[in-house]
Amino acid sequence: MSKLTKTQEIKLMIIENFIEHYTTNDDERDAMKMEALTYVEEDHVDEIAQSGMGTLPTERQKVIERASHYLSGCDSDEELVDMITAIAKHSDEADMIDQVEDVIVWEKVEWEYTCSDFLDEIGYYEGFENDN
Repeated sequence: MSKLTKTQEIKLMIIENFIEHYTTNDDERDAMKMEALTYVEEDHVDEIAQSGMGTLPTERQKVIERASHYLSGCDSDEELVDMITAIAKHSDEADMIDQVEDVIVWEKVEWEYTCSDFLDEIGYYEGFENDN
């Protein structure tokens, strides 16, 4: 038996739940579950991955997405990460994010957020810079 991917595990769980619901004979249920496992292992179509449902955003991606609504002038996620990191490492968390060197703020939110408030707003967490 090979190691199943996360989406294969989900697919197998769905099939097994169906089998549990519609089968009353224990021997038949066990045999069907073994066949379901074989089916999932050998099936070359991963419907869950194809649907995009298997790629849920990480916590880091969520922070980057939230920050993109406040920070401007970025051509990549890494540029956003650099700005977020600069804000997090700024010496005075009561300063406005506009005061942090190399940070560009969208005009609509200029002079609205202190460094501390901004980091809370985007869900910043310790170790964000090193999380990948």
